[in-house]
Parts: sequence; structure tokens; C-alpha cells
Amino acid sequence: MITSGPGTDSTERLASETFSIERKKFFLDLHQNHRGQFVRITEDTGGRRDRIMVPAGALRDLVEAINRIMAQCDESELQQG
Repeated sequence: MITSGPGTDSTERLASETFSIERKKFFLDLHQNHRGQFVRITEDTGGRRDRIMVPAGALRDLVEAINRIMAQCDESELQQG
């Protein structure tokens, strides 16, 4: 799917994942535009959306950082998903 809007680059969605926890819904969308691939991470809480964009080249660093944080979490907290 190709999307565009005022003042934005045309993007093509290549893949999507969605998951929910408590009142929050998370969307991970892999997009591509003329500058390359990126992941848009969206958190939806009761209609309020916050987003971050992560260039594909930074995904490995992001996953490694998340894994380091997960290693510090109590195992019982990780099982609540």
C-alpha cells in the first residue's frame, strides 16, 4: 500500500505487526520511501496516538538495547503480556 499526505513523502508499507496489552494497542509498520526503509512504531491509547520512526539501519541497535533492558526486568513482569 502506498500512502502520502500534505508535506510528507510517499511511502509503501511492506509489513505490519500489531499487539495489545491492557488499554494500549501497538502497531509496528515497516515502510519504504525514497530515502530507504524505516519502522513506524505507534502506541494507541484510547484514540491518542504517539509515534516514533526508526531507520532500518538502526533496528539491530534498537533490538539489542531492548534485550539489555529485558534482561533487567523481573521475569514475572515479562510474563504479564
